[in-house]
Amino acid sequence: GLKLGATSAVGSTYNFAARLSLETAGLYQSGNLEAARENQAFCTRAIEIMLAHGGLPGIRAALAFAGIDCGPMRLPLQGVPASVAKAMKKELDDIGYFERI
Repeated sequence: GLKLGATSAVGSTYNFAARLSLETAGLYQSGNLEAARENQAFCTRAIEIMLAHGGLPGIRAALAFAGIDCGPMRLPLQGVPASVAKAMKKELDDIGYFERI
């Protein structure tokens, strides 16, 4: 997006991980393209983990782990089972996600 001139974006994780996105944009704007790419790859990996663990319900579980409890999913969606949420949290912890948001 940034390389093509985008100045805005829409995404589910921007709500609670804005710092990562703003950091990536700042690195890009300052010309530190390698660090911007690394930061974007980290963000992409975290999103892949959330999507692999239920998609939107997985993102909702990640919000809760980040201290933002949004309550239950709206129908017809269902929250992820506790075992799935626990596995996702471990993967996100393993990459240091919660420390960086």
